[in-house]
Amino acid sequence: MIVSGRGVYRVLAEYMHDDLVEMVGWPLTKGEGFDDALKRMQGLIADDEIMYQIVKKIKPKYKDSKIKAVILAFRKAYSGAYFQKLEADFFT
Repeated sequence: MIVSGRGVYRVLAEYMHDDLVEMVGWPLTKGEGFDDALKRMQGLIADDEIMYQIVKKIKPKYKDSKIKAVILAFRKAYSGAYFQKLEADFFT
């Protein structure tokens, strides 16, 4: 499937989110410390180096300035609750 326009960045953000939740160890089962996992996730998102590595892994041809822009956009989308539904899917 070819994704163009703004959809490319939405798909990129979802790949980034998948990498982050994998690092946190989701999916979680009930009683497994959802709040702690969410705090770890937020800590990863706040870490510039980890975020840079994730974007670089997914999009190795992106230059530094574009990677930084993607990270900022991801953080804005995350703080705006764009990923709430995705995170709910990882809690089983």
